[in-house]
Amino acid sequence: MNTGYVALNIFILIALCWIFISPLFKQLKRKKIKFTDFFLKPKVEFGMFYVFLFTIIAIVYISMIKPENELFEPDDKLENIRNEDLYELKYFQYYNKVLKNKYDFESVYFLHYFKQLSDDKGGFKDIYHPLRGRSNYSSYDYETLADTSKNDKDKDLGYFGAAVTKILYYDKQEEAEELLDKIKYRKKPFLHFLYSLACKDVGEKIIHLKKEIEYSGSVELATYRLGKIYYQFDDEKGLSELYNNKYLQGYLPNYVKSEYAFNNFYFLDFLRFDIERTFNHTTRFIAFSALLILFIWYFFLLSIDPFEKEKTKRIILTFILSIVTTFLSTYLYETTQQLGINESSENMLSQLLYYIGIVGGIEELVKLIPLLIIIRFTKGVTEPIDYLFYGGISALTFSVIEDFIYFNNYSISNIYGRAVFTSLGHIGLTTIISYSFVLANYFYKKNKILIVLAGFVVACVTHGVYDFFAVNDFTGSTFITTFILCLEIWWISHATNNCLNNSEHFDENIGLKTKNIAIVVSSGLFLLIILVYINTAHYISEDYASWNLFIALIYYSYPIFFIKVCISRIDIFKGEWDNFSMRKFLNPKFFFAGIYHQYSRLVGSTILIQPYGKHTKKMAAHLPLKTIISKREKIGEYKGWFKVELNSPLLIDGKFISTIFIRTKEDEEPISDEVRNLVAIYTYKKPDFSDKIVLEPTDLKFIDWVFLYLPQNQI
Repeated sequence: MNTGYVALNIFILIALCWIFISPLFKQLKRKKIKFTDFFLKPKVEFGMFYVFLFTIIAIVYISMIKPENELFEPDDKLENIRNEDLYELKYFQYYNKVLKNKYDFESVYFLHYFKQLSDDKGGFKDIYHPLRGRSNYSSYDYETLADTSKNDKDKDLGYFGAAVTKILYYDKQEEAEELLDKIKYRKKPFLHFLYSLACKDVGEKIIHLKKEIEYSGSVELATYRLGKIYYQFDDEKGLSELYNNKYLQGYLPNYVKSEYAFNNFYFLDFLRFDIERTFNHTTRFIAFSALLILFIWYFFLLSIDPFEKEKTKRIILTFILSIVTTFLSTYLYETTQQLGINESSENMLSQLLYYIGIVGGIEELVKLIPLLIIIRFTKGVTEPIDYLFYGGISALTFSVIEDFIYFNNYSISNIYGRAVFTSLGHIGLTTIISYSFVLANYFYKKNKILIVLAGFVVACVTHGVYDFFAVNDFTGSTFITTFILCLEIWWISHATNNCLNNSEHFDENIGLKTKNIAIVVSSGLFLLIILVYINTAHYISEDYASWNLFIALIYYSYPIFFIKVCISRIDIFKGEWDNFSMRKFLNPKFFFAGIYHQYSRLVGSTILIQPYGKHTKKMAAHLPLKTIISKREKIGEYKGWFKVELNSPLLIDGKFISTIFIRTKEDEEPISDEVRNLVAIYTYKKPDFSDKIVLEPTDLKFIDWVFLYLPQNQI
């Protein structure tokens, strides 16, 4: 590993220390926990420490112990590398190995090399553009090899190599054809495939590709390319011949045979090809990554439904329904294409409308169907949070199946974005619709259809706008997509909070352990990033892995941090129904500092009240005072009040006070166990106010300013 990447790894370690370790050392100091407790008494709250420790071990192993990749066996390596993963390693080094060692081009090395090149999206020239290099052997070297060799096999190999070089590097098709004409063994594998690349006439290309198939040469590559030509020129007869040949059908491009099956009403075949497209190239690591993403977000959905646990059979049913409807989306996409509705890359407005109406409309519809079935045909939805739970399961299933497609066809680093952005994004979008059902059934019963329809439209528009900026590399696109994601995260926490507050099964004895949920989710996402780093370093390159890890930490640390903030801020208060507030969302305390109050966790906590210096005037004689918060109250429009019943009445202003009310100076200001908290003390203006069910701020009288302390280990 070069010096630059050693420095990069050091920077990564410093960044990880800041992310993981600094909060833990504060916790160690504050709670007087022994360092050995991290190992001998593991707890969920130490999750970040375990991820950090695992990362240190991984980086040390990758950087200092593991030998450098030889990149010598494409059979073992290529299946772990996707189309956008480091061209230099995927193609160039393999190609150099082949040429340098003069391997027979019929060997598995050349087969893999050609297979990967022929399967690209932009053609040979585009795929080689990033290399900006040359092979160890030029076309002249190969021609020299052919001219000086005494046996026909070596001569053929020389002319063959020279022709390949002319096509790939110099784009000189005519010279390549002349070299191919000199090869004596006319049935040599890849020979007619190269002819099809060298000639310009479409008819000749087809003839050569048919010969390649006839001579049992590179049948797979020839069929693949022939199918693309037939598809491009709408040759229905040619496609029919290939499709109906069971031996050749499997070599056709998936999109070609899928469209043929759809046009000819072979719907079961169409489904089979869709499943093949999704899972055919799945490696063990891809499967593991997708399932880990599924577990992380399933844990989150399961954890935010604490009052009445859902039956396993209904959860499984939702997963199954979601799998079915996810594959239904392919039929819908194909139908729109047959109707001539396609994505436009030239007209930005048309493209935006396509993403809103078609992409957003189709995907939100197929995610909604399982929820509708659960609502209509089961008794699973018994409280508001159930709408969000089953809708979330449907969205998560859809996202994970999409994950397999993206992981199989794009860079392995795409796992980061799918785990952090896409999975949560799909859940957030479906939550908009699910929450509209809650509003329709609990608050706006006269306009149910309009409310649900409005929720669906908002989800489609948000989906389309996000995809539009994710696809187009405009200035600020990354900022916009990140902002939309954060808005969706905030929306999930807001909707969850309201649904739990108004649950028919609300139980004050059941708390929501938001801190533990936040730690498991955020630690799991960071762990996935580290696992991708390890896999990339092992199968591709240490330098490349370090760079991707560096980019991932920059790009995904804040969204993961914000996920942790939004989960932690869920604060249950029975009967409360907050309106969504952009002001609160954009409040720097939450958006940047990550400050959240969690007032519900303070009930039952022991508190210590001490004077606020000379500002404490009336209560100073009675302090310090140790007591317990007995209840949380909503007074007026603010629910950050705490009621405290004192063991011994206090004599203040000639009156005995046995009940006091405490609140922070600012709304939503947290009460922390790390610092002293400035709070205001109030009491009833009149004794008979203690009988009022609903209190207003005017019913209370301000007494004094004090400092409030939470003894260690209370929260």
